[in-house]
Amino acid sequence: MMDSFIQLLENKSIHKITVKEIVSQAGCSRGTFYKYFYDTWYLLECIENSIIRQTILCGPLFINYFFHDEDETSLDILVNRIRSSDRYNRALFRRDPKMHERFSNALKLLLASTESTDTDAHLSECIRDITIRAFINVTTHSFQNETVMTTRKCLRLEKTIFNWKPELWRKELSPPTIHNLLKQYPTKLVDYQN
Repeated sequence: MMDSFIQLLENKSIHKITVKEIVSQAGCSRGTFYKYFYDTWYLLECIENSIIRQTILCGPLFINYFFHDEDETSLDILVNRIRSSDRYNRALFRRDPKMHERFSNALKLLLASTESTDTDAHLSECIRDITIRAFINVTTHSFQNETVMTTRKCLRLEKTIFNWKPELWRKELSPPTIHNLLKQYPTKLVDYQN
């Protein structure tokens, strides 16, 4: 059902997608759809939460790549993880105006948990805010415009952004922090991926 929904979303607005179209394309019944989802908007929210959760789970990889990985060994791992949901990301960022905001908020929470407390509070807050906004804009722009920037180039640019003022960031992300962030984006997608 998710793949069918994303295929439809690639070509038309969420407002014009019906449950009938989704189940017809997925080859299942309306009853099956309603077993898992209230409506198309809830399906959209579940898919978005799944993408956001994947991003949060990649948090330690991002931190390692941005601050510890001189020879870029984790770059390929990150590229593969991002590419695994590439089709979904592109459809969501192009068609759902709220995805940018939801993704931005999740990244702000993730990145805020890596802020260092060792520097001037006001100046650090301003610089971190600029860095986070630049990171979010580069990421979402990459999802929206594949021809402009590849995932690899996007990650290298983001690494440059963070290393502009590396002393503002703790170079680690604890498992409890990730767990707490994941709780904010519940999903039932593992129950019905097909």
